[in-house]
Amino acid sequence: MTTPPTDDAIFQAYTEAIYEVVRDEAPIVLRVGDDVGALLGIDGLDVQTPWAVITAYNPASRLRSAAENARAHAALADLLHQKSLPHLPTRARDPRGEWPVEDGFLIFPIEADDARKIARRFAQHAALIGRGPGPAELLDCRVTPDSRLPPRVVEAMRLGVVPDESVDAYTVGRDAELNLIDDDLSALAHGAGNLRVLLADYGAGKTHLLEVIARRALAQNYLVARVVLDAEGAAPSHPGRVYRGLIDQLTYPERPDAPRQGLTPLFERALQSSAARTRFELPAPPERPSVTSERPSVTSERPSVTSERPSVTSERPSVTRESHRPEPSPHLYLSAALTHFERLSVDAHPELRDRLMRWIEGQPVGRNRDLDQALRKLQGKHRTIYSLKDYRPWARIYAYLLSGIDTLARDAGYQGLVLLFDEAERFALLSSENRSHAENLFKAMAAASVGADAAPFERDDLSGGGLGVLQTLPARYHSRHGLLAIFAMTPDDQGVDVLRQAAPKEAFIDLNLLDGDDFEKLASQVLRLYRDAHEEPLPTALDTLLPRIVSGLHRHGLLNTPRQSMKFIVELLDIARRRPAQLREAVSELQGLLNT
Repeated sequence: MTTPPTDDAIFQAYTEAIYEVVRDEAPIVLRVGDDVGALLGIDGLDVQTPWAVITAYNPASRLRSAAENARAHAALADLLHQKSLPHLPTRARDPRGEWPVEDGFLIFPIEADDARKIARRFAQHAALIGRGPGPAELLDCRVTPDSRLPPRVVEAMRLGVVPDESVDAYTVGRDAELNLIDDDLSALAHGAGNLRVLLADYGAGKTHLLEVIARRALAQNYLVARVVLDAEGAAPSHPGRVYRGLIDQLTYPERPDAPRQGLTPLFERALQSSAARTRFELPAPPERPSVTSERPSVTSERPSVTSERPSVTSERPSVTRESHRPEPSPHLYLSAALTHFERLSVDAHPELRDRLMRWIEGQPVGRNRDLDQALRKLQGKHRTIYSLKDYRPWARIYAYLLSGIDTLARDAGYQGLVLLFDEAERFALLSSENRSHAENLFKAMAAASVGADAAPFERDDLSGGGLGVLQTLPARYHSRHGLLAIFAMTPDDQGVDVLRQAAPKEAFIDLNLLDGDDFEKLASQVLRLYRDAHEEPLPTALDTLLPRIVSGLHRHGLLNTPRQSMKFIVELLDIARRRPAQLREAVSELQGLLNT
């Protein structure tokens, strides 16, 4: 089954499922509506303890591969460790055998609101919850337009912007485009990268669509990096600045709301992966002194609760998609950065470690030779620190670095790397010389995504940049690992022509104009959000009247984009809430306008 069943069928299946807490002895069986006194035998769980059973398998009730589910499960385990939430392994079974078994966790103590947040982070429709011995209940975790949201959400929509909290629920008329992206994400999990160019007029929802894509990618255990191309800060003619902007906004699925995490979490996780250590040819990890506890052991018949991060070899799934151990293939930059990162974390040189991370993240650190000389003084294997300059011809070098991060992420247990480039039309603001360098950036991203052989340009187009060994670096680090790069652009003849020279024809997606039905749906969704965010009642007549007005204004060419429509709807609803006596007059004027 590749498409999700109806909501009724989904929740019927959730209700009938058998949930089991896995133990050395017989499992504890949980079913919706049943009391489960056996839960009180778990250490730390008493009659007042709130608990939840959550899985990361098959997000949005869409079947995923075993490897995809294993990686999502590992991400959920990481999140629970970071939150210091006690948890035990679970599995959920379909009594009919029509749906595969799903692993998850019994988490406690956790209130329903917090359980819903975690379930939504992994795109789950529901979770099983209870308190003490039960009974077990089904918690609806779907994100819907009438989910409780704060008034600031409406404030964002007053500006024509859909806030993060509801980005997926308030997306209309983009099913075809999102189906293509879903296919891209599915292929990316198996190493097949792709390049997409979203073309649409200002206000048509390109930025919003990028946010939807980011949320979907994070829910499927991808790393996501996003940059707004800017003639000053992140000019496409300066690949080093674009790289710096991407790493500055790198987002992790287990911490999607944490700002500016950089590469440190990825490095820490990669150093625990045997696949990453082998591929990037890292030296054996330094020996750490063993710690002997004098505390006597305690024997208990109660099941133990996982309190430490599971080991990579025993509880974590294999993090490489290859059927054999990866061949060593040191990355000129990442292998050096990882080697020194591990040495510095042991030797406790915080200032030097900070300089190292600033270097690999594209931040100014002065001369790389100075950093290299400082690292040479440390004990252990040394790898040379090469230049990462803010030079315009270096697009291929930075693409090689991003491609390496994609492979490192895969070896560390993530699905891969998704890159989002917003406002690519800023290309038109560049000088003719800078446009040539920006063109190289687009070509380098194409080579890192689909491979140089599949891109519509010659390999020699990317031959410039760097000296010595830097001239030999390919745009794509691993021949079987592509990344997904998505550019959003307001159509501009020069910019589109340049992208067409870099991207295959099938990469371009013209965002279709929304039709009247889409605008009616948007009006209904915004109305429900607004009503939920404010205590003052609104006339029920607006439920049918408002969608009709918005659709009519669109038909007359007075509302052409979602941004315009959201701003108009919120302004009209402000009148209904704050000055209800004037609402009738406002509606009459609008109806008169539509009748002329």
